[in-house]
Amino acid sequence: MAKIISVLNHKGGVGKTTTSIHIGRSLADMGQKVLVVDFDPQANATIHLGIQEPGKNIADAILRSEPLPYSEISDNFYLCEGSLELASAEKEFAGSVSVYIRLKKALSGIKDKFDYIFIDCPPSLGFFTINALVAANRALIVTNPTKLAIQGIPTVLDLIEEVQETNPELQLMGVLIADSEKLIASSVIEEHLRQEDFRVFDTVIRHYKHYKEASIVGQTVHDFAPTHKALEDYNNLAMEVMNG
Repeated sequence: MAKIISVLNHKGGVGKTTTSIHIGRSLADMGQKVLVVDFDPQANATIHLGIQEPGKNIADAILRSEPLPYSEISDNFYLCEGSLELASAEKEFAGSVSVYIRLKKALSGIKDKFDYIFIDCPPSLGFFTINALVAANRALIVTNPTKLAIQGIPTVLDLIEEVQETNPELQLMGVLIADSEKLIASSVIEEHLRQEDFRVFDTVIRHYKHYKEASIVGQTVHDFAPTHKALEDYNNLAMEVMNG
């Protein structure tokens, strides 16, 4: 059975989508079969990978209970495309007893086909993120080393703990520091995080322009800049994830 990992934070712009795509691709290059589920109505992961007009997508599974669609992006690396249509799901299922198990149900038929499934969550802690946590057995919090980004981590941890009451398989995988720049403030915040009683990954994703440049042309840095140090960070993170 796959490790199903929800990638989350309530704040936007911290690197959730970049992380979901790049750690997934690194694991795929290491021989793991990986699926990224674009569960953000903004469909950023889909756009990042160069898909401008999705075909069958996550909305078909969530809104119409069709089999979860996915397509191969590169060897061992698959994407379930996102869609703006997904935004209507919260209203569609308001008051339904199945409101928070829609994604879990959608993944039930395919989770044995992959080693890792990454769920790219939107920057909120509502309907979509709760669905993702109910469906997952791991949670990965992504944060920048900034005061604004880390101050909501306790709220995210509270939500994970609450979901664990109905999904005891869910575990906090750890906190990832991403988009880190060579600033004193970044070092201070990183040190503060490492003193907390939750796991912080040893790997820190450094700030490089290559991630944004790669997204403009619909690629990951694996294809856009395969010899650059940006790739090294996510390869190291992938090794940490595989080693537990």
